[in-house]
Amino acid sequence: MGPYEGMNRIWFIHKTNKTKHTEIPTMKNPYYPTEKNLQGAWWQNIVSFASAQLLLLGFTPAQIAKIILDASWAVFLLRTLPNTYLEFGKRVTGYADSYLDGPANGPAPFPPVVRDWPSGAGAAITTGIEARRIEWVRLAKANPLYDPGDDWGGAAAGADGGCV
Repeated sequence: MGPYEGMNRIWFIHKTNKTKHTEIPTMKNPYYPTEKNLQGAWWQNIVSFASAQLLLLGFTPAQIAKIILDASWAVFLLRTLPNTYLEFGKRVTGYADSYLDGPANGPAPFPPVVRDWPSGAGAAITTGIEARRIEWVRLAKANPLYDPGDDWGGAAAGADGGCV
């Protein structure tokens, strides 16, 4: 399988108003959300529900462990870190606003406490989580036992939607 097989092509019109057919590959992933917050939910479903399904689709326990570790890191990167620092950003803004918009000659506010960096999601991994996702999903879908109508337990368990 070539690196761009199964991809759509997008044509761009450059600023010169001349059509230049520059092919930009984009992967068509109807199962994978485009919004980061929803990607975090998708990966959480993988952590919570995918192990048994991946085993049925012929993945080895070692492969499944790597997928779940990637998924745990994706949840950390897409949910834990942004949520942690979103809250901290609100506190910093409130601190600054106290000085800027507080009453004249009021007491100095206490600065927000800088949190330690949250711990990671487990053992260290390499970059390329999304490239690995594309590959293992391709392998899962190539298995004759793969059922595109199966949400892998996500929706039935009240999660944010199906998996693959």
